[in-house]
Amino acid sequence: MTGPSAAPASSPDIRLAMARAVGDDRNGRLAIVGVGAMGGSIVSGLIASGWPADRLIAIDSDGARLEQLGKQFGVAASPVVGDALGAEAIILAVKPHQIEAAIAELGLALAGQPRQAAAPTACTPRLLMSIAAGVELGSLDQLVRKHWPGVTVGAEPDQAGQSQTNPATGDCATGDCVVPDPDQTGQAPAGEASGQSAIAGNKAAMQLIRIMPNVAASVRQSMTAVCASSAGREYAQVDGVTMAKRVFSAVGQVAVIDESQMDAFTALAGSGPAAVLYLAEAMIDAGVLGGLPRSLAATLVDQTLFGTASLWHLSDDHPTLIKERVTSPGGTTIAGLAALEEHGVKAGVVAGVEAARRRSSALRRASQA
Repeated sequence: MTGPSAAPASSPDIRLAMARAVGDDRNGRLAIVGVGAMGGSIVSGLIASGWPADRLIAIDSDGARLEQLGKQFGVAASPVVGDALGAEAIILAVKPHQIEAAIAELGLALAGQPRQAAAPTACTPRLLMSIAAGVELGSLDQLVRKHWPGVTVGAEPDQAGQSQTNPATGDCATGDCVVPDPDQTGQAPAGEASGQSAIAGNKAAMQLIRIMPNVAASVRQSMTAVCASSAGREYAQVDGVTMAKRVFSAVGQVAVIDESQMDAFTALAGSGPAAVLYLAEAMIDAGVLGGLPRSLAATLVDQTLFGTASLWHLSDDHPTLIKERVTSPGGTTIAGLAALEEHGVKAGVVAGVEAARRRSSALRRASQA
């Protein structure tokens, strides 16, 4: 992981967007639970994009990793999962088999279990994002309901038909965790003056979003899915989706999709990098067959793929139109393309992507059994 040795000046636009997204310009803290390869890439990307270091909390059981991130970026760090409750938004960047344990530990902290200095006061986060592969929104919702009693997910109506919102709007990290006064009298509800948790006696609503970045997040070129809806249910509101897009735009591009599209997204953007590298490997071998040293062939293929991707990225044209510009009648390119077609390369690519989609679907169904 690479990145600046010190946090750059905060971007006012990013700070304002984060504050608006969480609804409180005094806070806007983001906690990342799990700062391995992907979580660390998120931290690095956020800092490089201008996210304030004092608005990030890194959580991990690896003390050496935490020390590294703290020194490199100046972010708060803790080995205690419950310390993530010092933030108004949390990213769960843990493995799928660790997701329930992380949510359960956060639930214990909400219930009043001891925490360390990073989060002396526990508040229900307004937004919970998960990058755990294959863990669907419905499963995340069930885990939250199981381990966080009294917390609802999404914009669910209360008995009066009004949308619920998280009552905890204070600065959790400093202990000013308060419930807004609807009549603007300035009086805190019963229990708050004594420092009691804001969710006591209040039904807190939290937004829930599923995230899927890909391996290129490590170089801030990920294609990331942001998913907040499934089977007609909205698990997050516009402000939550906006914040998720802001966060993950720091490591590449973002697409907002419905969960029904996740298997296809996984096949293209999740497995896609391996397919591209497979083609690159074949092109390098072809260069060696043609008499080039392998190192030179690799350099040529590397730059050719990078340059072609950049050309397409900066163009509004379909790939077919760009391809036609370099395909002269009777030339070398059309001869090569004809051979690829004869060997069924395009059909093979389509079959490969479809096989990845079917496998993603099968793994998802197996996890639900």
